[in-house]
Formats: sequence, structure tokens, C-alpha cells
Amino acid sequence: MLHFLYAVPRLIFLTSPLVYLLLGHSNFFGYWVTIFAYALPHILLSNLTNSRMQGRYRFSFWNEIYEAVLAPYILLPTLVALISPGKGKFNVTAKGGLVETTYFDRRMAWPYLFLLGLNVLGLAVAVPRFLYWNVDHQGTVLLNVLWTLYNVMILSVATAVACETRQRRADVRVDVETPFALLLGNNQIVRGSTLDLSNKGVQAELEESCPVKVGEAVRFVLASPPPKPRLQDMWSARMG
Repeated sequence: MLHFLYAVPRLIFLTSPLVYLLLGHSNFFGYWVTIFAYALPHILLSNLTNSRMQGRYRFSFWNEIYEAVLAPYILLPTLVALISPGKGKFNVTAKGGLVETTYFDRRMAWPYLFLLGLNVLGLAVAVPRFLYWNVDHQGTVLLNVLWTLYNVMILSVATAVACETRQRRADVRVDVETPFALLLGNNQIVRGSTLDLSNKGVQAELEESCPVKVGEAVRFVLASPPPKPRLQDMWSARMG
């Protein structure tokens, strides 16, 4: 349940370096080299551990993008639900549908543009802060600049999510390669293999020419792909 409160730490992470760069106040108390020495190994090791454990099914970078995209919109609903569960509202996002033209959804992107603008402003203020205002704390300025650059990257990708590309199909097509057979009206069988599948369509390749006219009804028989060998089967085969 606490996982759904990630909007609070995520927004804090995206704005913390601005406390120093824009306002001149310390966001972490300590020597910058010590903070860097503790933070960098933690970030590297946590990402390597997640990559080792979750493999190709989950990536830490895209998880951060996901949280950054949702954080501005679930902040208030999750906090309200935490205080008064009966008042929390949850809207199911629309599924399917067609997008006639490519466009940028400015209404959805304004929180990311606002945060991105603040971080870019923080980078601009870092120049005089490094050269004039905080000459005796240049390491601290650099540490916050690196942090802000990472936030700019995260927010830039989050902003790109608001770009809706043209969607001509109501159903998503999934790349699936599996054999099939077409049963024609004259009892002829034409075999082939699918390239992708959806709820209402298929793209396929035939092994031979198919004498079928447009609009003529045929029977499509889809075969299941051969099962992958199990570990115990491979072990038995080797032992045998």
C-alpha cells in the first residue's frame, strides 16, 4: 500500500537540488565529497542489483520515468485516500481507440514542462553560483548540477510521453510467429506462418500462392507453437 505514495518522494527528488541552486539553502548537510562517496556506490549497486534480479522484464530507468509521469497526478488522490479512504477517487484510463493525427498533449504535459523549466532555470543559476556566489563551495554546486542534469533527462522523457503518435488500429498487434493453415472451399490447404496477431486481424506469409478472390470466405486454422523443452526433459535427453 505504501508503494502508491511514491509521488511524494519522487517529486522531492525532482526538486531537491533546486533548494540549493535557486534558493541557496542546503538540501543535505555534510561535506559534498562524503555525500558523493556514499550516494554514487548506492545508486550504481542498486541499479546493478535490480538489473541482475529482474533481467529484461523490468528496468530501473523506465521505472523512474513511470513514476515521474504519474507523480503529479496521483499525489493528491493518494494523500487524500491515506487520510480519508472514502474520499479517494480513481479514474480508469481509456483503452483502445484511434488517434487520427500526431499531436502533443499540452494539457497533460504542463506539470512536466513546469518542473523541467524549474530545473533548466536551476542550471542557469548554477553558472553565477559556481563562478561568483559560492566560490568556496564549488563542489556542492557541481554535485547539485549533476543531480539536476539527471532530473532534466527524466523530465524530458516524461514530457515526450505526452506526444501522441498516430494510431490507425484500435487493437494492438503483437509479434507472434506460429504456423497456420487456410482451408479453401475446394478442400485445398495452403500453409503459412503468422507475422503478428491482434483481436481482429493477422499479418501472415504463405508458403505458396493462394487462389482466393477478394471477399471469398476461407477457414483459418491456427496451430499452437511447439512447446519449449523443459529443464527436466533436457536433462533426461542428455542422460539418455
